[in-house]
Amino acid sequence: MKEHWTLETRRQVYFRGHADQSWLLKPSCARPPHDIHDDEQVFTYWLSKAAKHIGLSEFEAKRPLEILSIAQHHGLPTRLLDWSFNPLVALFFACKELPDVDGTVWIYKRGKLTNLRTTEGIKSHNEFVMIAGEKHEMIELMSTQTSPRMAAQSGLFTVHFKPKKDFTDLMQSADKLIKIVIPCERKPSLLVDLELCGISASILFPGLDSISEEIRDMNALIGRL
Repeated sequence: MKEHWTLETRRQVYFRGHADQSWLLKPSCARPPHDIHDDEQVFTYWLSKAAKHIGLSEFEAKRPLEILSIAQHHGLPTRLLDWSFNPLVALFFACKELPDVDGTVWIYKRGKLTNLRTTEGIKSHNEFVMIAGEKHEMIELMSTQTSPRMAAQSGLFTVHFKPKKDFTDLMQSADKLIKIVIPCERKPSLLVDLELCGISASILFPGLDSISEEIRDMNALIGRL
């Protein structure tokens, strides 16, 4: 991965890990079993119940993608796809589950980053968005909502206005999206190496449950080596 990630380009390259190399690059709302529902209606229903817990300011309430990122963070299937600026974070997610299946690290060499401050008024159900007179089916963005998990994972999102369309079909240049297969037999040793580098469940998912999970899983991994 080093040739795709340098000091000069480190904020222009995104990484995403899949535990199964056969998984498609689609947002959660477009993957089974959630793809049978209208994600706009699901999000509207979620917001009707979640609004009292969010405490949105008038400024935040005008920014639907900001609210969508909150819903994504709390487990709602949305048309956001998670990425990381850190390749080791993606490698962790490629190795953490499905020990008998080859994983994947996806590398996306992005275009211009679109910050949420510039997208006020975008509706989450639009099939495209106009920015500076140009039509986009997908945009990259940094959420201004900070959370310990997003910070720990160096996280950001892509927003897919046609979520059922695979990410690979959106690429105008073949070299912008690269797939690296992680052999399943390498997953245990890579997870141990990642833990030694400070990439572990307790770091990426701050909380007591993750500390227990990390100790339990690491003990099991060491027994397999």
